[in-house]
Amino acid sequence: MKRIVITGGPYAGKTTLINHFAKLGYKTIPEVASKVINRLNRELGVEEQRTWRKAHVAEFQHMIFGAQENDYCLVDAEDEIVFYDRGLHAGLAYLSHYDQVIPERMKKLASEYSYDCVFLCHVLDSFDRRRSTGRISDKKAAVEIQNVLKEVYLEYGHEVIEVPQMPVEDRVNLILRHLRF
Repeated sequence: MKRIVITGGPYAGKTTLINHFAKLGYKTIPEVASKVINRLNRELGVEEQRTWRKAHVAEFQHMIFGAQENDYCLVDAEDEIVFYDRGLHAGLAYLSHYDQVIPERMKKLASEYSYDCVFLCHVLDSFDRRRSTGRISDKKAAVEIQNVLKEVYLEYGHEVIEVPQMPVEDRVNLILRHLRF
C-alpha cells in the first residue's frame, strides 16, 4: 500500500483534490479538522467556536490528532494507493506555528509514521477565509502554515513535492505522474 498525503495551508485546494481522487476511484481519507470544527460549531456556534479555538490552540490540535489516529487505522492494507487529506504531521506544524509545546507522544508517533509521498499544495491566490464555516486563518497565516508544514515533513524525513496553483486537473496529473513508483 502507498500512503500519499495531500497537505498545505488553509485554502490550498487539498479537499478539492481529495474529492477528485475519490471520483477517480482511489481510496481517500478526509480531513479530520473540518469534522472537529463542524462539531464545535454545532456545540458552541460559529463565533464562539472561533473564539474558543484561538484560546485553546493546543487542545484543538490534540482533538484533531486523536481523531486522525483513529481514522488512519481504518485503512485496509489491500488498498493499493490511499490519499490522505493532511497527515499526522500537520498537527506538529500547527502547534509549531502557534508557538505551542508539541507533546512527546505526537513527536514519537510522527517519527514512527511515514508516507510514501507528500504533496504540498500552495495556498490559492483567490484566498477565501470561509469565515462562515468557522475558519480562523487569513492568507498571511495560511502561507506561513504552508511553509511550516514543509519544514515539519522535511524534518521527519519525507520528500516534499510542491504543487503550485493551477487547475485541479493539472494538479491531479502532476501528482499521478509522480506516483509512477
